[in-house]
Amino acid sequence: MAAKDQTIDSLRDLQRLVPAIVKEINADERLVLRAAANPLLALEELGYRLTPEVRIEAERRIRFSPQTVERLTQLAEAIYSYADERFDIESPTEIERVLFEKLKLPRIETKEPPKAQRKRPTQQPEPTLALQPSPSYLRRPFGDPLERMRGAHPIMEPLLEYRRLEASEPRLAPRELYERIKSGAVALPVTNLRARLKRGPTSE
Repeated sequence: MAAKDQTIDSLRDLQRLVPAIVKEINADERLVLRAAANPLLALEELGYRLTPEVRIEAERRIRFSPQTVERLTQLAEAIYSYADERFDIESPTEIERVLFEKLKLPRIETKEPPKAQRKRPTQQPEPTLALQPSPSYLRRPFGDPLERMRGAHPIMEPLLEYRRLEASEPRLAPRELYERIKSGAVALPVTNLRARLKRGPTSE
């Protein structure tokens, strides 16, 4: 579909384009459904390219309240300061690199319980250490696997809070699911959707 090839490198530019983008999305009923699953991937279909910084900020504003967006931004800046670099906080690979290679923190391994215990209703296999935050892990008895490292370094407090907040709302559909929706392999149980403007702060 990508009829245009336009890079958006600031949140302000994205906000200016929102009325035109909404109109484009509403012109295609199938695209409206896909945009409901992941509006950022719908933008890609239309030919808009977001820089990594704009993509992160846009996704935060889609998923969270303004107050939570502000707190996540504050926590991210604290994490970058302790790490002495900017990196993808939501990447398990990057988290492992920063914590264990750069900051030299002791690696804490997690192991699955024995098979006999895994059959018990109250027992669940523990995730790997760098499990990407998701709402599901918050409901598990052992919580965030990085919780075991609380106090190991000043970076851990803002990092753990960031992961908890980031996991408090559902994520946008991943690309694989989006493509399955696009191909018709996954049908969404909704019809007659229309995209609409979401009012929000205009500052970057």
